[in-house]
Amino acid sequence: MLGALVVSLVSGLSVTVDSLTIDHRQVARVIMRVTSAGPNAYKSVYVNCAFMDAAGKAVQVGGALVSNLNPGETAFGSAAVDASELAIASASCRIGLTQP
Repeated sequence: MLGALVVSLVSGLSVTVDSLTIDHRQVARVIMRVTSAGPNAYKSVYVNCAFMDAAGKAVQVGGALVSNLNPGETAFGSAAVDASELAIASASCRIGLTQP
């Protein structure tokens, strides 16, 4: 596993990067968990992820959609990007758009 970080909180929602891997086809994949700690249910939550090099510079971006998240629940999602010509060392994700 490469470096994985960041928790982002928006309207009672948080996203945590659980893992970042690069497979044999040079696809970088982030697995994240989205948790709803507030009173709202969400039909959809879009998560934006930046894939960064060792210097912390964003070199690629990807996103994931998590559906049907109720208060107190945690859902998992993944975002993947082509890493064939990139040196990805870490990833950071944040909540993007939400639909109640």
